Amino acid sequence: MVCITDHAIKRLKQRMGLGHRAALKMAETAFKKGLNHSETRGSLNKYISAQALEYQKKGNCIKVYGEMVYIFGSTGKTETGEDFGVLITAWYIPNEYKNNALKLQKRKKNAA
Repeated sequence: MVCITDHAIKRLKQRMGLGHRAALKMAETAFKKGLNHSETRGSLNKYISAQALEYQKKGNCIKVYGEMVYIFGSTGKTETGEDFGVLITAWYIPNEYKNNALKLQKRKKNAA
């Protein structure tokens, strides 16, 4: 289960052209299927670590899905045991890290 802040809706509309429902669906997919910060390697990991310092107080869960980085805050479990998070913001991965991100995601998908 994912909730989205007004800021995140604005950013997803601005950067991806998504409306409210599509943004909610994309956030849910990114939260469930995205790479965790700990699953990244090399220069992508260094980039995300540097970005994590900026969002340290606001977001405690960073996911990489597709060509985007998603910052989630207030993650945990509901009373029914389902994972939840609040999407704070999202942005595109810089071009020099995209190939690394896509390879890691493909590797994760094939391993599952």
